[in-house]
Amino acid sequence: MPGVEIVEPARVEERAEVPYIGIRVITPFRGMLGVRDRLLAEARSGIKEAGIETVGYGFLRLHVIDMDVLDRRTVPEGDAFACRYEAFWTDPAVESHKTRWTVELAILLAK
Repeated sequence: MPGVEIVEPARVEERAEVPYIGIRVITPFRGMLGVRDRLLAEARSGIKEAGIETVGYGFLRLHVIDMDVLDRRTVPEGDAFACRYEAFWTDPAVESHKTRWTVELAILLAK
């Protein structure tokens, strides 16, 4: 994919649970990035106002999308996931070029 550099190979790891706040919306794939940017800004603003310390810039937890992955089940809206998220480690206020952001994609493996 042009403009995307893979900085770490895929791996399987165990992780502890992490508490988070979220804003749940339904959005089509086309235009999803604009919605993502608006929601991340809204969430970051609320977190900052509450005085909560954070690590990274935020993440998307994708409950239902339309694509093949490992822990999915089919629902009328597309594929539903036990857990699939994209963590954004780059602050857009520091780096505005999305192709230069560091993003972590995590998918819960089927048991």
